[in-house]
Amino acid sequence: MANDDMQLETLEVDRAENDAWLATMRALVAEHLDYATFTERRMAALKTRIRGRKLA
Repeated sequence: MANDDMQLETLEVDRAENDAWLATMRALVAEHLDYATFTERRMAALKTRIRGRKLA
């Protein structure tokens, strides 16, 4: 049972992180940015996302 609990907890962490990423991307898209600005801001957000995953 401990393994199942760990897997469910991992799933919830992944789901929350993915929901946050989708919210970030929706917010960027809603700004109607030009390509260069969108890409720059997306890459900055991705760097933050990856850093957060490493710390989780």
